[in-house]
Amino acid sequence: GLNQRAQAIGSALTYSTVYGDDEVLKFAAITKLSRNLFLAGVVPGLAYANAKREGLLKSTSKGASLMPTMTEVVQYVPGFVVGFVGMSMLRTAGDVSLDSYGAAMGLLDASQWKALTSVVGNDIGSHYLLGTAMAAVGLNTNAGALRGVGAKPFVVGLAGAGVVAGTG
Repeated sequence: GLNQRAQAIGSALTYSTVYGDDEVLKFAAITKLSRNLFLAGVVPGLAYANAKREGLLKSTSKGASLMPTMTEVVQYVPGFVVGFVGMSMLRTAGDVSLDSYGAAMGLLDASQWKALTSVVGNDIGSHYLLGTAMAAVGLNTNAGALRGVGAKPFVVGLAGAGVVAGTG
């Protein structure tokens, strides 16, 4: 199957180009983003359920509620998940209000909304925030832990990067 969003969108784009069907691209995007949205609730929910089953929660007792406390929600729902869901809701509200009333959020016309979403999604999100996230991953990498894995993973990674650089 096509597990990565980029793979699904790329395949849909190819299909759309070959067969002249623009709807397939929309369906691929909606399907993959819907999956991500559901994962935003399922993954923390499963982590919480497992912690409750293992007795790792302070509120676990015979009379304890099935609903998590606010402390437990904060512990098991990462901030980026809250951000993803919040931005998805904001974008959806803007798109729906633009289609229904002619102004996104009652404030922006179509060209202003397109410009805003482009700046937030492409310029700020893809460029600066993704770069910052990648830097954070690198800065949190423990070099001592990497020494124990040996050279083989690095050689394979370098070979893969070389193939991508040579063919891309």
